[in-house]
Amino acid sequence: HSAGGIKFGSVEVAEVRFPLYFRRHELRPDSGGAGQFRGGAGCELELKLETTTAGVANTAGDGARHGACGLLGGDDGVPHRYELHSEGRATKTLPTKGEGIALQAGDLFVVRSGGGGGWGDPLARDPASIQSDMENGVITTSGIEEQ
Repeated sequence: HSAGGIKFGSVEVAEVRFPLYFRRHELRPDSGGAGQFRGGAGCELELKLETTTAGVANTAGDGARHGACGLLGGDDGVPHRYELHSEGRATKTLPTKGEGIALQAGDLFVVRSGGGGGWGDPLARDPASIQSDMENGVITTSGIEEQ
């Protein structure tokens, strides 16, 4: 998965090239910082490892501690969060920069990439833009309450 605003390639090509099944790949609601101009939304991605044997993975990302900074009164975006769900094991939070992560067949990666920082005072955001954000799933009711 490519985070940080890098264009993500074709899901179908990735599924053909790698033993992965993309269960979900969509915008991450409430991830962009509020502002007169809202920060860009991150994504939520679920990848299932489709192998019959154990494997190894690497992660390459950044921003798990702090999200992208807001500017001129805008709020910060939410940070990245990577998780590994394995049958019979507790959910494990993964480092965003890790090597040699042990996997078992059927493991599920849950990747929540961070959103961009907002720009300007959130109270100056046009109400029609907030309504559009709601209608398009960029923010939820709880995201509006934070503004």
